[in-house]
Amino acid sequence: MPRLLLHSCCAPCSLEPTRLLKEQGLGFELWYGNDNIHPEGEFRARLGALKAYAEAEQIPLTVPVHDPLRWQAAIAGLAGVYPLIDGADDYAHNLAAKKARCRACYHQRFAGLASAARAGGFTAISTTLSISPWQFTGLIEEEIERAAAAYQLEAGFVDWREHYARGQERARELGIYRQNYCGCAYSQQEAELERAAARERRRQKKAERQASRGQLADGRQASRGQLADGRQASNGQPAEQPAAPAPGTSPASCQPVSSDQPAERQASR
Repeated sequence: MPRLLLHSCCAPCSLEPTRLLKEQGLGFELWYGNDNIHPEGEFRARLGALKAYAEAEQIPLTVPVHDPLRWQAAIAGLAGVYPLIDGADDYAHNLAAKKARCRACYHQRFAGLASAARAGGFTAISTTLSISPWQFTGLIEEEIERAAAAYQLEAGFVDWREHYARGQERARELGIYRQNYCGCAYSQQEAELERAAARERRRQKKAERQASRGQLADGRQASRGQLADGRQASNGQPAEQPAAPAPGTSPASCQPVSSDQPAERQASR
């Protein structure tokens, strides 16, 4: 049976993968190597949550030295803020640039994971990153396989995204710290810009709905006003009197038109 070293990006994303691995009876340990996480206080907050969970579940946890400069060197030339905002002119460019930066980030962390696994006598590596729908799953799989091959290890990649919602629900229930951005300073700025754009879209849609309701109300009010004006004009018009009988006609030839006949027939008379 392979001994698996599982890279953990944070506690919430580790809940379901570790539960499933335990159910499968696989032997594994956690490795919290995330030089990308910024600032230092955020790194410590995530680590504290993961440590508490690992201790409660009796899962061994290894924490290598946190070295942001090592990560910055790994993504040199690819750094930048690339928000993905629907409808923006730079969406395609930002998507390509962000993928390149994230791939370099995955590569740097998984290389450290594979090196630690080889040194510790593990036979396979994997990551909890693949539970997140916000990550580039295909790139994660490619980089896990690349790192495993470089160190003669088994690539234990698993697409856990179907368990993401349950993992987040459990994290809320357990009161585990949950972050609102991936980890690096660039992703933090991107998340803020994307949330601001989403708020603006919601504001615009709300304004459009209110304007539409206002136009509809104005139209109804105008219709009611026109109807009232028509009724008032009708009530104020004197009733048409029947013409006097022409001299020499018989009474029968000048009877008034019955009130149940159509108006046009009344007019023709």
